[in-house]
Amino acid sequence: MLDLFDLISLPTSMVNKENLILFINEIGLQFLEFSENNFSLQPII
Repeated sequence: MLDLFDLISLPTSMVNKENLILFINEIGLQFLEFSENNFSLQPII
């Protein structure tokens, strides 16, 4: 199901109650200038 998020052409993410990113699509990674290799749970400001 999460693969469907990669079809969305806008940055899309899911966060938890602590504002940590649980999932982010490829466009979101590009927008934040991250790659899957250097991405880990990050707090949202």
